[in-house]
Amino acid sequence: MIYQPIRVFVFHHVSEERDILVCQEPDWTQLDQFKRNIEHLSQDHTFISLAEACDKLQHDWFRRRKYAVLTTDDGLASVLNVLPWLAEKKIPLTLFINTRYMEGDKIKPIHQKWLQEMAPDADGNSIAKGMYLSKEQVFELTSRYIEIGLHGHEHFDAVSISEAAFEEDIDKCIAVLRSHPRYIPAFAYTWGHATNESIAYIQNQGIIPVLINGGVNYKWVGFVDRECIDNIKL
Repeated sequence: MIYQPIRVFVFHHVSEERDILVCQEPDWTQLDQFKRNIEHLSQDHTFISLAEACDKLQHDWFRRRKYAVLTTDDGLASVLNVLPWLAEKKIPLTLFINTRYMEGDKIKPIHQKWLQEMAPDADGNSIAKGMYLSKEQVFELTSRYIEIGLHGHEHFDAVSISEAAFEEDIDKCIAVLRSHPRYIPAFAYTWGHATNESIAYIQNQGIIPVLINGGVNYKWVGFVDRECIDNIKL
């Protein structure tokens, strides 16, 4: 094979124990299991940054080595549980941030709906304070092993809002994050749900669309495929 694949992985919550008000089980990985999963992948993959992977997809004439990329969505505070360990292992991580939730006073709509059904007396605003990275915390993440990408201002599904609403939401996110010293022009769609119009809009701004569809990447096709590794044992 001329091109070995570049696999791009995404995870969400990682902690010693799952907080039932913060995350559902399918979105969570126990901390030690997360480390075992990454070590397992490291046996036959070299971890590189998303920016480096995109460069390879666009410019490699051949690729004999297997590469992997690690990403995480939403800007969840639990990522702090793994950052020191990943840095020690020299494994880059791309954080796709929802800028609205950095304020710590609101949770994403789908979480609010789930919370109302499961624990109607729970205060979503109080939960938000410890659930997401603050703006200060995000801008303190300046390690060479960190990249900061776009996930929208709020956690909206691109297929369920208007084109104008999508453009306004992504523009708000860009306005906050583009000054980050580790910013990269990449946008991760929530649940990987994209429309042709939204893809065209972000591509016209020089931003890379990033999906979640279980696919792997061989050559550049205009976007990046990802695989979810939440709540699994590799």
